[in-house]
Amino acid sequence: MMKHARSRLPALHQIWAGLALLGLLALSMAFWPSIGLAAPLSQAEPSPPQTVELGQFVFRDLQIGASAEFQIEAPASTNYLLTTDNEEEALAFDLVVTGPNGDELVNGIFETTELALESGLYTFEFLAVDTANLSFVLLGELGAMTADADQPGVLRSGSIYNETDVSEARYADLSIPATDYPRQILLFIEPGPEDRFFLSAQGNDAVAKTISTDDASLLSLWTQGGDYRITVEPAERRSRFTLIVFLSGPPTPLTLGESIEGAIPVGSSQTVYQLELTEDLTELRLLLDSDTAGLTITMVDQLSGGAFAASSSGAPTLALENVPAGLYYVFVETDLAVTEDIPFTLSADGLTGEPLPFLENGVPTTGAFAEGEESAAYRFEVTLPGTLVQLAAQSESEAANFDISVGMQPEQEIWRSYKLGAEDSLEFVAPYAGLYYVTVLSNGSPGSFTIAAAEAGGAPSVNLNGATWGSVEAGGTDVHLLPIDGSGQLLSVLLAGAPGTDLGLGIAAYDSRGEQVAYAFDPGGGSTAIVSKRIESPGLYEVSVSALPGVGGDYLLLTRLEQPAELLGEQWANSATASSQRSESEGSAQQATGKPDTRVAGDAATAWSQATLIAASSPLT
Repeated sequence: MMKHARSRLPALHQIWAGLALLGLLALSMAFWPSIGLAAPLSQAEPSPPQTVELGQFVFRDLQIGASAEFQIEAPASTNYLLTTDNEEEALAFDLVVTGPNGDELVNGIFETTELALESGLYTFEFLAVDTANLSFVLLGELGAMTADADQPGVLRSGSIYNETDVSEARYADLSIPATDYPRQILLFIEPGPEDRFFLSAQGNDAVAKTISTDDASLLSLWTQGGDYRITVEPAERRSRFTLIVFLSGPPTPLTLGESIEGAIPVGSSQTVYQLELTEDLTELRLLLDSDTAGLTITMVDQLSGGAFAASSSGAPTLALENVPAGLYYVFVETDLAVTEDIPFTLSADGLTGEPLPFLENGVPTTGAFAEGEESAAYRFEVTLPGTLVQLAAQSESEAANFDISVGMQPEQEIWRSYKLGAEDSLEFVAPYAGLYYVTVLSNGSPGSFTIAAAEAGGAPSVNLNGATWGSVEAGGTDVHLLPIDGSGQLLSVLLAGAPGTDLGLGIAAYDSRGEQVAYAFDPGGGSTAIVSKRIESPGLYEVSVSALPGVGGDYLLLTRLEQPAELLGEQWANSATASSQRSESEGSAQQATGKPDTRVAGDAATAWSQATLIAASSPLT
């Protein structure tokens, strides 16, 4: 039976009281993003029920007479703690807690409340008897840690874990559900008196952070979901600690034309805001005002693997051009976790205008360069990764000398043509679906032009560990697709062209933001070339064959992908004996064990077989 139960939980309440005395969990709006409406909620604006997670801090401004309703899933039957970061403001709210069956568990003034709950969905309704800021979080005695790294315990957001007499490291896995937006994980650790611990979090998204309780009690990191190995290691034997897992909601919104007061809180190195652009901007400026120099503004569309990223690199202003509409995240950050709050003011301003024109698939678009105009920019959408994209530009003016460049970000140049004359073309393998940015360069040539871009289907693939035949025009480039799974392999590509050709060979790969993750190029200087590259990450690789003007022709590619260890000689046999013995003039079958000293047949003591086979040869068994 579910009931409001204080008497059963003295240990839990005592743990929380001790933590509150530290003052470290008086979490401010600067640290935890607001959930709900930015403006105070009035009596005439009832809030619909909102689902939040266990361990997720909620902040909301409520005017007198207004109410707010939240639903939280209790994952297991155990003891829970409903608490606030401001006990004084909490007195401005009445609280009603309703169980899964509609039974009322709590009805009274909101205060830190201990609950014994069964698993199920619970409703928390707060009524403001005075205008105030509501803040609350629900935590539970959930999860476990073990001393075995191969069989770790399990923690979740909202877990309170307490252990005494700890003499070796404790391990647990923490899983955070995936979301479309970044959230902050905050691990709070309180050691026993005069005890010292190291707390670390290692994620499958390559995130790794460690703190010592000598320096901090809060370990924070941002996530869009994933699995994390949590390790708590004592510096001394027979120590004790309490660990609590908090989780934030969506980042605080940043609005164009407005400023927001914020801070990088103690123990953290970042604060993040959500910026939604409803239309394309020709210019966007993010401005940071702080007494602390060297803060960096970083803007991304995803925490990792996104298509957009820009950084001020320590400057107080981040200025961007031609920013497409979409949802972005703005980080204010330092290199290291700070030891005291760093306040700042962040503002965002943008100018709308004519967005970059789209190039429709296969449809020519006309443009013109005025005297002194250097470039014209366009957008083109690729629907499938691995597509062969072909672009062509031409001008009626024989004096024109236009070039084409393409990137995955505005003003980024990944692929570029360098042909002379009034006609130009470019083709490349698009590693990702999405927007690509096309620039026509005037090279000082005014006049009109026509530009067209087309998806020409899947790019021709390289025959991995085999031969690939092709032909490249004089002054042109022929491109191929090479999908690679796994990492740590050695890629080797050999090019052999027809006699008289002058060919170059390259391989390249890019991440979703257009950053180069692999590159190798051999300019050739004749009809042959070879490149080799250790593959650090899987993906779609582009293999290109280029020809100098006047010297194109047929070519052959030989491509191998191998594990480096397989290229090293290994012992040929563990044991071997000769089945017969002959005189030295006839040769003999010999011992084949030991380190090999040859890769071909021979009569050396460590060789597999004789150099010359004779009748009645003696096999090794």
